[in-house]
This record gives sequence, structure tokens and C-alpha cells, in this order.
Amino acid sequence: MCARGDARFADAVVFGLGWGLLLHIHPGMVTVLPIHCLIFLLHRSRVALKQRIRQAMAAAGVVLLALLPWTIRNYATLGAWIFVRDNFGLELSVSHSDGAQPSQEANQRTGWYCTVHPVCSEAARSEIRAIGEVGFNRQRLHEALSWISGHPARALRLTLARISEFWADLPSNRSTFVVRLLWSLLGWFGLAVMWRTEYRLQAWLFGSMLIVYPPVFYSVQYSNRYVIAICFAIFLPAGFALHRMYLALRRTAGGYGADESQPISQPGSTRPRSRPVLQ
Repeated sequence: MCARGDARFADAVVFGLGWGLLLHIHPGMVTVLPIHCLIFLLHRSRVALKQRIRQAMAAAGVVLLALLPWTIRNYATLGAWIFVRDNFGLELSVSHSDGAQPSQEANQRTGWYCTVHPVCSEAARSEIRAIGEVGFNRQRLHEALSWISGHPARALRLTLARISEFWADLPSNRSTFVVRLLWSLLGWFGLAVMWRTEYRLQAWLFGSMLIVYPPVFYSVQYSNRYVIAICFAIFLPAGFALHRMYLALRRTAGGYGADESQPISQPGSTRPRSRPVLQ
């Protein structure tokens, strides 16, 4: 889409439909969507600004159309306009209270999770039946914000612990903690390598995702399912960095083809071909 020199309506439709489906699956990606739209809008400098704006508006329209049926369903069922899901108040409340721990695993182990979460709390389910799902989540949101304002130091410690767990995993899982931490550091290093080697569009796309996606999950109990959604944005830059280090080692050892400036030959052919460049 970014490599073309023309603006095609089909590209906007596919882009918008893909994002609309993704937001149904994982609404937390909504923070990434406007940033990626802006990146695509600014990157396609070979296309006239008016065409780029039209394409962006078309993609936004397709996203809204993809979300509309479920939004109507929410209004008809719950009596309020809700963006895909409405459980943020509940999750914030579970994650910020006197009994809260940084991770869902710890909250389940201490019994706190089943004390307040309707998944396994009959009292919470009864309250939902009495005041409705929307009212329940709004009440929990108010309680969580009140607790945070009254316990800023404790809330800060919980948040810092979740940041650590998001990028490395639970400290109690020593093997995965070390591996995840190394991959995360290598992923950020890979973004810097991408930027230096002119793969700047890729660096923008991956880097923006790693910056704008996690903060909302720093505020709720940690679960590794939140990280899975952006693992590719960590592993691909990390793999890119490893590949560059491999090429550097070959170049140091004097191996042919370690230098990117050297041509690469097709298998079984003596005729060299140019290395493709992603832009």
C-alpha cells in the first residue's frame, strides 16, 4: 500500500476491513489504529495529499461500518452506546483495591479475583442482574478511580510491577522472565537498527505499536494474553537485529555476501541479482 505511487480505493477498503475485524477481536488495538493511519497518510508522499486524505477517509468509513452491527447490538441489548466491550471499569477495579496484586495469576492465587469478578463471584453476578452490566461497570470504574486517588503510592507500585511483567513476565517464572526480557530488549534494539539501515517505515509501524499499545494494560492486572497481540512487533525487529549481527560476524570473518553492497545470486545461477529493499 505504501509502495504504490497511486491511491487505490481497494487498498483503503482492505485496510479498513482488516482493522475493523481486528478491533472486534481485540479492542485494545484501538490506540494503534490512528497512529498507523497517520503514518500511512504521511508516508505516501508520492500520492497527492487530496488523494491520500480521501483514501484515509474511505478506510475510516469502512472501519466504522465494520463496527456498526455490534455497536447496534450493544445498544439494543445493554441500552447504551458501547465500543465493542464495556468491562474496563470492572478490570480497573479488580486491579486497584486493597486486595489487588499486579497479575491475574496472583489475584487468583490469593482468592481476590473470585471475590470480586463475576466470572466466579456469585455476589458480583447478582449485582449485575440487579443494576445491569453498564451500571455495574460504571460503578466499578468510579470505585477504582476513587481508590487510586486515595492510594497513589500503592497504585504506582502496582503499575510499575505490571510494566515489568508486561515486558518480561512474572519474576516467579524465572526462565521465561529472562527469555522474555532478552527478547524485549533485542526488539527495541532491532528498531534502532531498522531506523539506521533505512527501514524507517517498518521502524515507525512496529515502534509506534510498542509505544501506544501497552499503557492501557499497565493499568489492569497483568496477563500474558495482552502481550501475545504484539509479540510479532517484538520478534520481527529482534530477528532483524540478529540477522544484522550475523552479517556483521560474516563480514568480520571475511565471508562472501556479508556485505550488503555485494550482489546476491539466485540458487543455481551465476548471474547476480540485486538485494530487494523494503520501503
